[in-house]
Amino acid sequence: MVVLLTSCFMSLVMSFLFKNFLICLAFSPSIFL
Repeated sequence: MVVLLTSCFMSLVMSFLFKNFLICLAFSPSIFL
């Protein structure tokens, strides 16, 4: 049960970080060029 909760929490955190990364790519493309 604890492992399941931990994996769900980690996937939630990873999706949040990935979404923030995509927003950064969308709003500041000049940094990555």
